[in-house]
Amino acid sequence: MAADMKRFLARKIILVLALGVTLSAAAAGAGETMPPPRAKVLLDPVGDRIEATFQFDKPQTEVFLASQQTFQRLAREAGYSWGVLSPDISISDGRIASTNGKPFRVVKVVIPPYRGDLDRLYPPLTPVGAGSSILYSPYLLIEGMATEIFCRPSNTVVAKGSFGRPQEDGLQRCDGKISLPNNGYLFLGHRSAFESGRVVFFISAEVPSWLHARLTNELGAVTSFYQDHLTVAMTGTPRVAATFEPAPSAAWHGDTTPGLMMSLRFRGDDWRVESPIRESQLFHFIAHETFHYWNSSIVMTSAQAWLTEGSAEYAALLASRDSGRLAEADFIVEINRRLTSCVSTLDDKALEDPEGSIGPAPYSCGVFIQWLEDDLAKRKSASRRTFYETWREIVLDEGSKARGSYQGEDYFKAAAPEGLMPAESQILDLILAQRGKRRWSQLGSYLHSLGIETAASAPDKTALKGQVVNFLLSQNCSGSYGFWSLEDGTVKLDSGTTCGVLGGNPEVISVAGRSLASDIQGVYEAVKSACLPSGKINVGTKDNREIEARCAQPIEDVMTVPSILSE
Repeated sequence: MAADMKRFLARKIILVLALGVTLSAAAAGAGETMPPPRAKVLLDPVGDRIEATFQFDKPQTEVFLASQQTFQRLAREAGYSWGVLSPDISISDGRIASTNGKPFRVVKVVIPPYRGDLDRLYPPLTPVGAGSSILYSPYLLIEGMATEIFCRPSNTVVAKGSFGRPQEDGLQRCDGKISLPNNGYLFLGHRSAFESGRVVFFISAEVPSWLHARLTNELGAVTSFYQDHLTVAMTGTPRVAATFEPAPSAAWHGDTTPGLMMSLRFRGDDWRVESPIRESQLFHFIAHETFHYWNSSIVMTSAQAWLTEGSAEYAALLASRDSGRLAEADFIVEINRRLTSCVSTLDDKALEDPEGSIGPAPYSCGVFIQWLEDDLAKRKSASRRTFYETWREIVLDEGSKARGSYQGEDYFKAAAPEGLMPAESQILDLILAQRGKRRWSQLGSYLHSLGIETAASAPDKTALKGQVVNFLLSQNCSGSYGFWSLEDGTVKLDSGTTCGVLGGNPEVISVAGRSLASDIQGVYEAVKSACLPSGKINVGTKDNREIEARCAQPIEDVMTVPSILSE
């Protein structure tokens, strides 16, 4: 064991940085002249974890990590927490405190790997093979303090961020004096993890060979595709980490942070074998995350998830269509699928409500909004103005750059510079601001007013599933809730701790003994007939539990969503 550890410590570890130094400090109060207290963090990679030593310029009895709410959510929903090596110190829910009342100036914290998949949450530390990992550096920031991050002097080698200056790797030995970015991912790993080219890769040895080859070939191609269509050059070298974990069913998660740093995480044994379905999913996944280089890095991201995620998802659909991977007819099928998902997952909520941002609604509703504005812009301009011209304007807008972000009003100003048409505005208000299920009955007539040809569609299985799942959640939850449709036709609830017996984000496979995947009509009929008389209904989960859930109100009739016929 000791010999193995010596050999590990002797290895050269590379720390790849995404951007230059930024200091985080709480805004000084009115009239204050005193500088904020300071904290220094020294990072030590040890096996699959990181030891972080916090040093404070003044004695403390307690401090709070700036992302305290995130740590509370991680502990509550994923059972994940950091540890502490210093005696008489505790860490819990983002609070570091003395246990004996004595002040401290140095605390050593242990950051273990995180292998969860909570929605819209950056993983704190993701293993990328033996001795390598991705660290999300903003979680190290201390509330109210100017926090600087360093790697402890050792064999560690630092690759300075390349924002604005493309480079291969540009390594420097870490001497404890090089301040690291605190606004996104940091890669900690060995020199052997690098593959240079148009993109620098850090690919875990566990990633299947076909997936490895596709990633290295297609990421550069997608990057060039967006550069050509947006005519906005990449301002640096993209850096991509990819990992793989065995699991019974296929899943994938990704994030892009400032400085062109991307993390792609694949899970599931189905990814081991190349197939047309997996190839299509991979391209779409890569195209989605790559667009974030423009809408979340060159210009900082919007706080509105429907705008950033919806535009990335729509860009991926365009890239699939324009590269010949998706036929025009299938493209319209995808738009209709997202519209149905938007209506069924929002249900009676508004997209701009906090509850409306849970689950897939920001993605599906965001795609439909992007398609609508793209379609109308092309009609108004005889196809001279498209999605790409709109986003070029947003990316290059000096006002957005000065503010550090863009909002919905910036998007609509760029998409419709002459102003929104009445029916266009009504559709957007219907999705973004209005509440109640009955509002959706107006959608078809608004689309018709804009000259968009639609047809009445039979009740859609996706919409029916969304209606049933939302109904059951509404009967059992006191806070925000949502759900994700899984590849096998089941659903994963986004139910946290405020949904009673349905809390804890279970994967649901059946209701009243009927399969969600193969008999959604039967599920609906069972809910309709059983709920009001008994007030209870059984919900089956993937881990073989039967949950007796509350359903004391009648479910409404099936919602229908208009189907768009063509662009």
